Amino acid sequence: MRLDVLYQFDNKYAPFAGISITSLLENNCGENITLYLAAIDISADNIEKFRQLEQKYDVKIVWLETKKYMDMITTLNLGKWNGSYATWLKLFVLEQIPQDVELLIYLDCDTIVFSSLEGLFSEYGIENFSISACIDSVGRHHARRLAIEHYYNAGVLVFNLKRIRKLYQISDMQVYLQNNIERYLLNDQDLINDYFANDIKCLPMKYNVQGFHMLHSADAYLAVYNNGEYYSIEEINKSISHPIIIHFFRILGNYPWEKGNNHPCKEVYELYKSMSPWKETEDIKVKLSEVFMFNKILYFILTDRWYLKIYRWVTERELFQFRDEK
Repeated sequence: MRLDVLYQFDNKYAPFAGISITSLLENNCGENITLYLAAIDISADNIEKFRQLEQKYDVKIVWLETKKYMDMITTLNLGKWNGSYATWLKLFVLEQIPQDVELLIYLDCDTIVFSSLEGLFSEYGIENFSISACIDSVGRHHARRLAIEHYYNAGVLVFNLKRIRKLYQISDMQVYLQNNIERYLLNDQDLINDYFANDIKCLPMKYNVQGFHMLHSADAYLAVYNNGEYYSIEEINKSISHPIIIHFFRILGNYPWEKGNNHPCKEVYELYKSMSPWKETEDIKVKLSEVFMFNKILYFILTDRWYLKIYRWVTERELFQFRDEK
């Protein structure tokens, strides 16, 4: 089977992209895989490590040109995510993907692939939609904010390039972005949900098991967030037990590659790190903000349900206030 997969990252996130790619290649052996890497300011050392992956797993790596998009991103004064503009690249580099690629999988750096991705193309009727994605675990208020029906997480996407090339122009999307940037709080994820609204296929949760669900029980989550438009308790529990892709997220203020973290995905991250050329990379030392420290304290002293109630109230109130002040 042919798999075309896109990653985007800067040099800081290159090791985490490499570890995610290691999990992809370990669990999709024998597939015809081409990796498209949209990278910014990558060091010679990291490039060499990607070459090691290319040789070990006999895959093809294509390095995409990013400079012209970075110039456009800075000109438009688009927002950063975790200190980097790389988050925007996934949409603009699509025009560089070869014409014979009809379906392109995009994966965030903070993902781990557990098994074959073949089912993405054969099971869910994605050919009738430009993008396929999973519903965001804390996105209901974002849907209201953007006046759309559903809000999807952009950490795992399937781009139907055959349909996108027929219906859309990258230049039109850039104009739309420029005219609507003041509406967007979550950068490219907001743009994807807004611009492609009603043209996004909902994937089963197992393709993007978001870190939020690795920390909280399905019962507590649905008691606080249930609006009748999310995955069922049966699907949540089954996806957690048998995930195809886990998407870490920042949990309790940390990623699993940061020193002293309590991330629920730390062990699985460490497993694939040990298989990768970045196995000697040290965890990053970070200083948690007062907000994240207080968040962590609340998690350890409150019941799951009460913690989620407070978390939801704070995050939704903060986002709406931020939007009104822009």
